[in-house]
Amino acid sequence: MLGNSLEECSEAEKNEFRKIFGAKFALAYRWDLWGVAFIVRGGCGDDEFDYFRAWLISEGKNTFDRVQADPQSLVEFISDDTDAQSEELVGIADQSNHPTKPQGKQWKEEDLPQLFPRAWAKCR
Repeated sequence: MLGNSLEECSEAEKNEFRKIFGAKFALAYRWDLWGVAFIVRGGCGDDEFDYFRAWLISEGKNTFDRVQADPQSLVEFISDDTDAQSEELVGIADQSNHPTKPQGKQWKEEDLPQLFPRAWAKCR
């Protein structure tokens, strides 16, 4: 588990990891990504979106970058048995520079099929 691996790191390494993780956590705080997470997960509130973003970061750079570039590509990384959340990692993130509002345009649930048709078609 990541938490156990961090215990073996120096304090400087832990702080650097928290800083990088926190920056990625803030970067993923976007309405379009939240909309696709809502579709894929069958709902996604504030806390669940935090857990989802932590999971996304834990999936690695390639997955994170791909989903950041095209949020609907998330459906390629999730299967029925994927638990796309990581509550325990949320506490690792340095949230000192976390935005107070998601980036982008807020959506309404009824608009999700039109906004994210690929994700909607695959998950509904």
